[in-house]
Amino acid sequence: MKKSFYIILLARIIQSCLLIIPVPVSNSTYKNANRYDKEVKSSTIAYQNREDKTQLLARFSKKEIEPIVGRVPIHSGTATQIANSLTKDLSTDWEKAWVIFRWISENIDYDVAAYNAGRFYDTACSVTLKRGKAVCGGYASLLEEMYETVGIPCFTISGYARGAGFTPGESTQSNHAWNAAKINGKWYLMDATWGSGSIDSKTKQFKRKFKEFYFAAVPSELIITHYPENPVFQFLEKQISRGEFSNKPKFNSTIHEYGILPDSKLKLTQASSGISVYSFRLMRPKTQLLITAVHEKTGQTVGGLVQIRENEAELRIHFPKTGRFEITVFGGPFELETYPSVITRYENVNAIAEELPETYGLFTRKQVRLRSPLQKKLSAKTEYTFEVDCLDAIDMALVANGNWLHLKKERTRFFGKFSGEAYTLFVKYPNQNNYSGLLKFEKR
Repeated sequence: MKKSFYIILLARIIQSCLLIIPVPVSNSTYKNANRYDKEVKSSTIAYQNREDKTQLLARFSKKEIEPIVGRVPIHSGTATQIANSLTKDLSTDWEKAWVIFRWISENIDYDVAAYNAGRFYDTACSVTLKRGKAVCGGYASLLEEMYETVGIPCFTISGYARGAGFTPGESTQSNHAWNAAKINGKWYLMDATWGSGSIDSKTKQFKRKFKEFYFAAVPSELIITHYPENPVFQFLEKQISRGEFSNKPKFNSTIHEYGILPDSKLKLTQASSGISVYSFRLMRPKTQLLITAVHEKTGQTVGGLVQIRENEAELRIHFPKTGRFEITVFGGPFELETYPSVITRYENVNAIAEELPETYGLFTRKQVRLRSPLQKKLSAKTEYTFEVDCLDAIDMALVANGNWLHLKKERTRFFGKFSGEAYTLFVKYPNQNNYSGLLKFEKR
């Protein structure tokens, strides 16, 4: 029985996180930033959700044009010559925009050494192409020039990006550069730096990994990590203030990569009752979420309960003691060996609640929901109502000291009343010979 309880994984998870580090950039990078200012203000806002983007990208075949990226070497000419070579056989602006963005992601490395030394080279395209590496200003300048070459209006945006060291409430002085590009009459956001890869926290080296999210990024999602100096360049129907941006929890770039989106409930907390609840929307199937809370003074780690159904997820934490806790949400596809952090925040807790039961990996993979009891430790003197909602299961039983107590079944609901004991809840599915563990309770 393989256990994926998140507290055990915590140390390995933290070590595996990938970081994106924004850097200070020169004002000269933004010499053309206001070129399209009036036009942007009067233009149609680009799509506001991921479903619209998915439909849009389906209009052209990335698979067919992807081979073009590898046919043009980095030292084969100027930015203008390379842009023309990449797009000479393409007919639509979307195809041209995609190929150029992909070419940059495959040929320009993030300049970690320059960042660490505080030595930022000229962001001119000729310098970036000669060196084959750059920081954000170089990426943005190159994308702008190559897009403009092939007739795609483009400008560089200056702003603040949440990097590895972000703390909610800190200053949001500009430290990053990305782009806006006009395609088929609408403006779209592009970040070629973050789209190219990230810095591995263990090796401190740039790790190339294309991230499609940052090509024509969804404005309502990019605003989680990117805040432009000019609020108009948020491309949102309802702009958010700098204070709203700064005071949100720390979101890591993996939140974009894996499509784990916080909903409005994330900013709500019930810590006054010793309970906090977080809600997310999952844009990809087979996504795992884990949550832990660590007491700042004692180091005590508390696990939470993750309940997923279709593309909605609820994460619940019960705090067994008062004080300040660091809360971290981890997530990613099921197949990952460890899960990177996607959100970190601190919470001052002034009340306590019963600790939650321990869960096994199958609990979230099978989208099981525990209705009751929502407590880990059970009293032998008390009778509890056990109620679990589980799709497709044919049997479910509480096991303690070799005794099997089978729950009643009504459609997808399993239920029964039993006195408290150190139970493990097992489930059986069709075409499965053995039972698998879902939950674990302790005897008080």
